[in-house]
Amino acid sequence: MATLSSQHTERLSAEPTPAEHERELMAYERIARFSELLAEQGHAEELFEVLVQELSELTRADHALIISLQGEQRVVRAALSRGDEDPSSQLSDTVARQVIEHRKPVVLDDLEADERFNASESIERAGLNSVMCAPLMFKRELLGIIYVGSTSPLRSFGHRCLRMLESFSAQAAILLKGTLQREALQSDNQRLRDELEVRRFGAIIGSSPVMSGLFERVERVAATPVSVLILGETGTGKELIARELHARSDRASGPFVAINCGAIPHELIETELFGHVKGAFTHAHQDKLGSLRSADRGTLFLDELGEMPLMLQVKLLRVLQEREVTPVGSHKTHPLDVRLICATQVNLLEACEQGTFREDLYYRVSSFTLTLPPLRARGDDVILIARYLVQRFAERYELEPKELSEEACALMKRYPWPGNIRELENRVMQALILSSGEQLTAQDLQLSAHDMIRELKPLAEAKEAFTHDYIEYALSLHHGNRTRTAAALQVDPRTIFRSLVHTRSKA
Repeated sequence: MATLSSQHTERLSAEPTPAEHERELMAYERIARFSELLAEQGHAEELFEVLVQELSELTRADHALIISLQGEQRVVRAALSRGDEDPSSQLSDTVARQVIEHRKPVVLDDLEADERFNASESIERAGLNSVMCAPLMFKRELLGIIYVGSTSPLRSFGHRCLRMLESFSAQAAILLKGTLQREALQSDNQRLRDELEVRRFGAIIGSSPVMSGLFERVERVAATPVSVLILGETGTGKELIARELHARSDRASGPFVAINCGAIPHELIETELFGHVKGAFTHAHQDKLGSLRSADRGTLFLDELGEMPLMLQVKLLRVLQEREVTPVGSHKTHPLDVRLICATQVNLLEACEQGTFREDLYYRVSSFTLTLPPLRARGDDVILIARYLVQRFAERYELEPKELSEEACALMKRYPWPGNIRELENRVMQALILSSGEQLTAQDLQLSAHDMIRELKPLAEAKEAFTHDYIEYALSLHHGNRTRTAAALQVDPRTIFRSLVHTRSKA
């Protein structure tokens, strides 16, 4: 702290006058009142203005500023001036630099007489007579400074004013820390939104090579009228892909109707799909249009097609061939203009061999096949999706969004995600609701090293497993045609056959 004159030191060592004592009590009452406002978490900008107003009145300063430090940049959070001057122009760079460098408060009662500062251009330009400045510290972190100045030789600051300033600076530091954290979070959220816009394909998020290839195939087939079969594990986003196919087609203005064949009892699927007329059966009290007719001039999405009973497979095949539908209990047919998109996690080729799925229907619905990769095969996409989910759930449940810890990110990329994106959604939502820390940790996400994919196989075994998976993937792209698959992979067709036979014999 700057050395004071001996005369002023003697005055400070004396007992405070009744007026000074009353001012001190008033100061601490105002500090307590400001603490209550701070606890109510009002708008930070308004609180900063209240703070400089209170400080200016208590110290009778001509100028007051609260400044945050962001790297080399100084940002004025609140400023007040009793005259017409810009408060920022009254800041002494020399005093500010000293406080920032030493992180200690300074009070200067007679700047003209102080040899260290009387040559300062900023002080001379501002015409200051007395200055106080204190650092805004939060847990040893310098966030900014709080500064007051007086131009009148009749109003000088002293030790008691400095104590008031330090008390206010403690409150201002708390307020400023919260403000900086919110601004950083808002900046991160905006950065994430911008990043997602670049890496978003409609409602689907992903930038991994395997997803980029998938998006290109979706874009190309969407513009055609062909039926599409979407393959993939549960929770990989098959319906999202179906909706994108619809949205990017010339049927986008028409209806998109989705039906899950595995979620409806077998005895109800027929009327759900084909509709019925009034009186067709008990409790058929009125006509029902059915999903096929509801999707006319639009898209029908049949999820979990592999769960459809054989009897209905026959009826569906007939509808697709004849482009007309007959409701249950009726003899009247209705013309149909529907694009069919199907999805399943069942291997339909194996189902055909086992007699649980009709081969003719398989070739009818799989004019074009899209295979969705599991989340564990999408690399950094899992982190991108998790961050998006944090933001989405924070907005939905009015929670504070949080960053993912480095350990959490590392383990998320190594976890197998058997439930894929649905499992990720559940874990992120629970973690955000229950977490009490500043970040979402691996523990919050219920991830541990024991759950990771870390088992090492012999190289020959790993190579064999990869070869089989790659052949299965290639087969799905060529609708199960072994000859075309072999040509694409540049191998003998017997290689494809041997791989499938070997895998099934091991099973």
